Amino acid sequence: MLKTIIEEGKLNNYLDVAKKAVVKVGEFIEAEKRKGYRVIRKEKNELVTEIDVLAQAQLINLLKEESECQTFIAEEKRMLDLSEDDFWVIDPMDGTHNFIAGLPFYGVSLAYLYHGATMLSAIYFPESKELYFAQKGKGAFCNNKPIQVSSNGSLAKSIVAYDNQFYLTKNSLANFIKLQESVFTTRILGVAARDACFVAEGVLDARIWNSTKLCDIAAGGLIVAEAGGRVTDFSGRPVDFRAVRDVIASSGRFHDDLVKILNSDEKND
Repeated sequence: MLKTIIEEGKLNNYLDVAKKAVVKVGEFIEAEKRKGYRVIRKEKNELVTEIDVLAQAQLINLLKEESECQTFIAEEKRMLDLSEDDFWVIDPMDGTHNFIAGLPFYGVSLAYLYHGATMLSAIYFPESKELYFAQKGKGAFCNNKPIQVSSNGSLAKSIVAYDNQFYLTKNSLANFIKLQESVFTTRILGVAARDACFVAEGVLDARIWNSTKLCDIAAGGLIVAEAGGRVTDFSGRPVDFRAVRDVIASSGRFHDDLVKILNSDEKND
């Protein structure tokens, strides 16, 4: 239960703000890409570009200008203090490594949380010009058209996307092997938001995250849920935004089967 009820008019306005902001920042990224950019090694397995930094500053400035909420949770934030009434969860470029490599799977991701619940989200993929968005209780959309999860009810016929950061979790490779033995095929695209939107519109049946972060699942998770899907941790419980870790987003048709696969033999550390 939410502590208080937020006005629907305010949420509608915030959704408009979010949609405009992600599109504008996405267009900015494409313009800057054509100019050329510098790549920075953030840590051993993480690269970032100067465009990431500029895009984040622009996204925050746009939200500050158009919304009362002035609190922002960015990529580095793993543990969440829910004492804040509301905040924006931002990822100005989800899929930076794809962007650097010249792959089309990257986008701008944004969610608004109110007392621990994701109330709305928007994700924009600038190369394909696709805008996905959702508001709690009102469905999910791509370019203003309603979307729904897959109707496929067979795990053996399913296509499941998987996390690419195997080094972060001890059992992620073992779980991937178990998953491959149960599903039709797997995909690793390397971008959380793209996979979540593919699940929401029925292109993929599920997506698995290992040791993930709030910014990777807040926006996409709501879009999946509003498209009729299900989002939980590996135990099948609702995701705890105070300490996001291992997450399953699926059509819901065989979600419990995925939970069993990812918890068989041994528990994840």
